[in-house]
Amino acid sequence: MGLRYQTFRITSLTIALTVVGLYLVSRFVFLSNFVDMERKLVVNDVKRAHNALTVSVNRIGLLVSDWATWDEAYRFMAEGGQEFLDSNLTRETFVKQRLAVIGLFDLAGRLVGGRYYDAATDSLVDVPRDVLSLLAPDGGLLAEAQSDEGRQGVVMIGGRPMLLAALPVLRSERQGPARGTLVMGSWLDATTVNELAAATVLDVRVLALDEPGLPDPATAAAIEILPATEDAAVCVGLGLVRDVFNQPAFWMSVTIGRDFFNQGLGLIHSSLGLFALVGLILFLVLLLFLEHRILRPLQHISTLSGRIAKGESALRLHLPGNDELAGLALDLNIMLDRLEGAKRSLIASENRYRSLFLGIGAATVLVGPDNCIELANPAFTRLAGLSREKLEGLRQWTEFCPDMAAALSAGLAGRGQGESPALQTRFVRNDGEHRFVLLTLTSLAGGEASIISLVDNTPAKKAEQALAVLTRDLEALVAERTEEARSKAVELEAANQRLLELDRIKSAILSSVSHELRTPLTSIRGFANLIERDIDRLIETSSATGLGTHPRIRRIRDNLHIINEENRRLTELINDFLDLSKIESGKMEWRDSAVDALELASRAERATASLFEDGPVALILDIDPATPRLFADFDRMVQVCINLLANARKFTDHGQVRLRIAPDAAGDWVMQVADTGRGIASADLERIFENFIQAAANGQDVIGGTGLGLSICRTIVAHYGGRIWAESTPGQGSVFTVAIPRKQLFADPLVRPGAAG
Repeated sequence: MGLRYQTFRITSLTIALTVVGLYLVSRFVFLSNFVDMERKLVVNDVKRAHNALTVSVNRIGLLVSDWATWDEAYRFMAEGGQEFLDSNLTRETFVKQRLAVIGLFDLAGRLVGGRYYDAATDSLVDVPRDVLSLLAPDGGLLAEAQSDEGRQGVVMIGGRPMLLAALPVLRSERQGPARGTLVMGSWLDATTVNELAAATVLDVRVLALDEPGLPDPATAAAIEILPATEDAAVCVGLGLVRDVFNQPAFWMSVTIGRDFFNQGLGLIHSSLGLFALVGLILFLVLLLFLEHRILRPLQHISTLSGRIAKGESALRLHLPGNDELAGLALDLNIMLDRLEGAKRSLIASENRYRSLFLGIGAATVLVGPDNCIELANPAFTRLAGLSREKLEGLRQWTEFCPDMAAALSAGLAGRGQGESPALQTRFVRNDGEHRFVLLTLTSLAGGEASIISLVDNTPAKKAEQALAVLTRDLEALVAERTEEARSKAVELEAANQRLLELDRIKSAILSSVSHELRTPLTSIRGFANLIERDIDRLIETSSATGLGTHPRIRRIRDNLHIINEENRRLTELINDFLDLSKIESGKMEWRDSAVDALELASRAERATASLFEDGPVALILDIDPATPRLFADFDRMVQVCINLLANARKFTDHGQVRLRIAPDAAGDWVMQVADTGRGIASADLERIFENFIQAAANGQDVIGGTGLGLSICRTIVAHYGGRIWAESTPGQGSVFTVAIPRKQLFADPLVRPGAAG
């Protein structure tokens, strides 16, 4: 024991000194590197938070830029008017744009019009004095905002930060002269700060300059990091935000967890633990050497001697070498050989008994009069979850069958020999799992011991329970899904009714507005024609020569021509709106009759003649004389043809537009309009048939129009069961095809195919 103690003391002291030295090096060298890297992470996060604040300021700046170059705002600064303020400076504008104040100031710095949104009362009030004091003529903000760049940034008003932008009020072309200054501002409140935190995924806060524990802004750097103790959970970085006058406004703090520092600290601790483990291994190697060469042989001899003294005569000592320990082992083996013969017969008998018992397939135990397990076969050890060493002589079998403990304990003492009842009961394994078993008990001769046999019936019992649970859950699920389906059906019906009502209101408004516009348009066209006739009469009755070619007379005629052309275009637009309204409301009247292809093409050619006169685009008609007449509304089919021709001419700068009407191979009535124009992108070939949709090819601008013509064409064609589609290659032209099924054709001038069956 003395040698073992000395070895342990010297090795332990060496390992302890090594670990302490490594800890000091890691503490003052490696840990400082992790601290520096943590500070860099904090600085980057503070910059990200500051950039997010700059983005919020730029948002207000863009909004001010749009308003400051708005012609309506420019006109208001010159002419005034409460209508501009009431229609634009509304509560919805402030809430949607998240603004607190909007003000328009003239060149002298006086407030021409403005409002302030009080979030506490959710109302618009006059601009407060503390806000106006910042925008006073001598405040510097308005004067500097008269430049093209304007001013934007942070200002402090009554100790509260505001995001503010100011720009001169100009025309929409960004030309002057400036008529004043437009100012917009938004409070940097808790909601805005939370949005910044969500955008940057950081813990961002706004702190006052004079808050205790913060650096002096007069001497502090742009970014400061507050000192943190080693056990601190977070690290705080501060960014100094300056206002538009480059004066310190407030601190923006960013709080981050010290995960990186803690990882470094954990790495140091892990390394020290590894070094300690290596030292421990060295200590164990030395200890094992001593144990193997001296202590273990002595311990082995002592242990076996004790077991032999207790009756284990079959044991033998085997020690290598020729030393005294090996001689002692040889003498003990000779003594053991003499005892072996006396016990051999007894061991053989006992082995036969155990083999028979352990070979039983069912879980079986032999119990004594005190219910303690004396012998357990492998099947029982697997069922109980314990080894034989932990069962035999240590546990009572009733611990595993608590429901049967009282009844069967009494039965063990009172049953006669050979009685073997079978009972179903619970069996509790060592790990707490409950099993269901069939138990059979047999008392041996004399009633001193009993054999208990168990058959595992758990799968059948669990299947029965699982079936009951599944049935109950299925019934509950069916009821739940039925209720959900009913609720969803009610919600869908309500939503459908709301959509139908909104669609009806929209159609009614569209129809009413279109009808109201037609009357003044008719008057304008009539008066323009009267003026033109009066000028002609004046020229005819005037004695002045050359009056008809006078520049003023020509300009008046040109203006009248423009009025008539724009009146015609607006009338067509209104007609499109009325057609759309009738189609959507189901009030379109269809006057079906025999439609001749040649007559249809001729009518469309006359209606679009002005589009192709003396121009670089030619209209070519290709009508198959054998084309059967179509049973449809002649005016609506003319409308389809005119829309397609006008659409083709609009997007064709040179070349030709070809109109072809002929039956196809299947006998359907087909009309095609092909052009050599700009073409349509493949992604827009389906969208152009939707309401108010127009498309352009090769990056060119969209040509004016309502975007209703093709939508109306598709509705008319679909009414007769037909289809309309477009095929196009950008830069090479487009082909629009209308196909109406043969059931709408006449077999002869008097009989419809449908009537003949």
